[in-house]
Amino acid sequence: MKNFKNSLKTSKIIPYIMIGHLGLDHSRKQFDYYVNMGCEIIELGVPFSDPSADGLIIQNASKNALSYNIDLQTCMTFVESCKRKKPTIKLILMSYLNPIYAYGLSKFFANKFLDGVIIPDLPYESYDLIKNHLENSPIAFIPLLALDTLEARYKDILSIGSGFIYLMSLKGTTGANTCQIKIVLSQIEILKRRTELPVVVGFGIKSKKQVNEILKQADGVVMASQLIKFWENQDFKSLNLIFNK
Repeated sequence: MKNFKNSLKTSKIIPYIMIGHLGLDHSRKQFDYYVNMGCEIIELGVPFSDPSADGLIIQNASKNALSYNIDLQTCMTFVESCKRKKPTIKLILMSYLNPIYAYGLSKFFANKFLDGVIIPDLPYESYDLIKNHLENSPIAFIPLLALDTLEARYKDILSIGSGFIYLMSLKGTTGANTCQIKIVLSQIEILKRRTELPVVVGFGIKSKKQVNEILKQADGVVMASQLIKFWENQDFKSLNLIFNK
């Protein structure tokens, strides 16, 4: 089973890039920036017309990317170019099931440049759709766990994960609200008793203070909506503060 623990030892913030938001050249600029900041894992978003798990900021970023005609094939080409530029970086693709299914499951999971995938609209009950494709794939499947996931479901969800476990730090869509730190820390503690995989937290994380609080228990933190806002506003001072530069 793939385990991204080593990649999280020195770089605990996982930044998110919506591929093609503001154009591919801008996405390349973001990738180079995060590499220079020492990030070891980068999450790459695939634009989709109905991003049900995403809040308004990522929805708009997705819409902008679609206006540049960014599809999954374009995203896979982007993944390859990033991996060739910096082979040591772990690249995680966040995509809804429909684009992957249309692209071809066998073709997708045979990709040698991608390290992991998050499919937010693929519940445990539908895991069999991709199970056979994952068996000989170099790609880690990273499951999402909600704060209110019943403990009875932990074993099932954790059993299909590799790379790391993604804990959603709030109920609702990305960037919609601010996470409740005490509840998140308590849930991380429970998860760490049940899995050897790293536990990474995302959704609603908006400040360096929140990052530092969560990292008292978590192995890593995903930041998405807030970083998109910084790039849109060219607020590089705030961006640099997140990465202590």
